[in-house]
Amino acid sequence: MLLACTHYPLLEPVIKKFLPIYPRGKEIKVISQGEIVGKSLLDYLRRHPEMAEKCSKNGQRSFHTTGDTADFDGHASAFFGEAVASRHVSLH
Repeated sequence: MLLACTHYPLLEPVIKKFLPIYPRGKEIKVISQGEIVGKSLLDYLRRHPEMAEKCSKNGQRSFHTTGDTADFDGHASAFFGEAVASRHVSLH
């Protein structure tokens, strides 16, 4: 099973919990795209040090949502393991 969306690795423990049910007696391997992309990027940066030098090392994060900020902040805080405070953005 390929977890091919950025947020699926967060659900991997729940997904694996249900995998033994289907198909019976057969092992299902779970592949997360996050690990594959990370390894690929690391390999690329090792082969292209000039690109690695251009990467910011002291970046900042800002969060913007068109939805409810409290809901977004709760989910983002769980994902990042630290408090997140987003700004609401209106598309109108």
